[in-house]
Amino acid sequence: MKGRFWNYLRYSYEKIHSNFCFRGDTNDEKIQKLSVGLLNVYQPKLTLVKGQLQELTDKQNVLYNQLHAENLKFAEARQSVDLQDMFRKIKIYREKLVSIKQNMVFLHEQSTKLKKRALKLEQQKQKEALDKVHQRENEEQLIAKPQTS
Repeated sequence: MKGRFWNYLRYSYEKIHSNFCFRGDTNDEKIQKLSVGLLNVYQPKLTLVKGQLQELTDKQNVLYNQLHAENLKFAEARQSVDLQDMFRKIKIYREKLVSIKQNMVFLHEQSTKLKKRALKLEQQKQKEALDKVHQRENEEQLIAKPQTS
């Protein structure tokens, strides 16, 4: 690459030297002519390179903006996945809550039935005990009392 550059520089120098006549010119005039010639040789290519660099920079900026937008989409998608996971967990926990509530209602109904049954059994036992007391009293009254005459 360096060899090509120096060859091109030598070629440019020869081209400039052949285009301008330096006989009888002062050093300042020679320098001025060489400068103008050098500018004439390199300026179009440098202008072209500058335009290409500007175009490349613009394309890089566009690409950077597109990549940034895609990264934002991925971040949103990741959050969306987290939200979907959260909603899935909410659904599961809601189903568990409904199941627990149904179990509590069932247990409440069963305990109410058991309390009623226990109350009935207690009342029945009290009635039986009262009946026994009445029967005993009746039997005692029926037992023959010695007659006193």
